[in-house]
Amino acid sequence: KVENNTPVRTILKGQIEAITVKDEGYTILVKHEGEIQSLYARLNEVLVEVNQEVLASQVIGRTGSSLYFELRNMDGPLNPGIILK
Repeated sequence: KVENNTPVRTILKGQIEAITVKDEGYTILVKHEGEIQSLYARLNEVLVEVNQEVLASQVIGRTGSSLYFELRNMDGPLNPGIILK
């Protein structure tokens, strides 16, 4: 749970690979070096476009009342602790 309209920032620099929308809000998928992707879901607002280059800590959207975050590679989800020290 988070406060509505909390800014969502990327964890690493990368490129916006996809933006989708479902009943629970927008989802942004960011592609990073090393075949790593980060996924940010349940957003109320998107502030980027597909194929846009983004910097680490750049605001890419704003939340609703919750946020789902996932870090993954081609094998599946990763422990974000490998990057967020």
